Amino acid sequence: MGQPAHVKIAGSHNRLLYGAIGIGAIAVLEAATGLLAHSLALLGDSGHLLTDVATLVLTWWAMRQGHRRATARHTYGFHRGEILAATVNAALLLAVTAAVVIGSFLRLGSPTAVSTTPVLVVAFLALIVNVAIVVAIQGTGPGLGIKAVLLHAATDALGSVTVIVSSLLIILTGYERFDAIASLIIACLIAAGAYRILKTATAVLLEATPGDIRTEQIQTLLLAQPGIIGLHDLHVWSLDTTHRALSAHLVLSDMTLAQADNILVEIGQLLCQQFQIDHTTLQPESASCIADPPLYCNLEQSHMHTHPA
Repeated sequence: MGQPAHVKIAGSHNRLLYGAIGIGAIAVLEAATGLLAHSLALLGDSGHLLTDVATLVLTWWAMRQGHRRATARHTYGFHRGEILAATVNAALLLAVTAAVVIGSFLRLGSPTAVSTTPVLVVAFLALIVNVAIVVAIQGTGPGLGIKAVLLHAATDALGSVTVIVSSLLIILTGYERFDAIASLIIACLIAAGAYRILKTATAVLLEATPGDIRTEQIQTLLLAQPGIIGLHDLHVWSLDTTHRALSAHLVLSDMTLAQADNILVEIGQLLCQQFQIDHTTLQPESASCIADPPLYCNLEQSHMHTHPA
């Protein structure tokens, strides 16, 4: 007999905590080695790893919150917790980026001798741990929080590779500024990842239409259905990166309540199949409350949304 679903979910989420412990240990080791070996690249990578620890813990908390039932106060549940965690993660990444960039430019102006052997050893160890974490959490879930964690770990792996390459170049050429150059490369990797996460999270928090959906396509689909003669006040948004919602007012031709109900059920199924919208609220109307109503709601010229049938 297989394990209950909630047990599997809990076990899957616990991988995030195990990953946080592993990355935390590596971060402390990198920080200590970076200070002793005078490697800014290794110190920058350790700072990134510390933000990864926060990322893993926040994502673990947010995913647990997301499985809580909806309440009278939180009627949509707690799915947005993952988006809030991803936003905090992106902010942490940007803070680390700023610190690394400042330190890199200072080091470029005044290079310091780097002890490359301990830096190489620790960077190789960090690379192994990050690759192991990516493999371990790939099946944890599809949400933005998990994508952020994977992006963190993948960026960490690239950062470790950058540290290794810069250390080898210092050994081969004796040019100490390669350490600061490697730090700037790591900062660019961190900033790019933070931007992608923040862009997606902001779109969800602003309740923007999901990027792969065009409202014109939805309008065309709905107006092509028998019995639907008009559409207005269309809203499409995301609760998180896996749950989508839609609300709209449909103007129907003259028909019975049972016929209207059948149309609404069919529309809900179509929207789920073609646009992965799993929460649909449709208000049927026999005639619009205003002449030629706009497709999108204008809150500056708000009107009652309970129209007479």
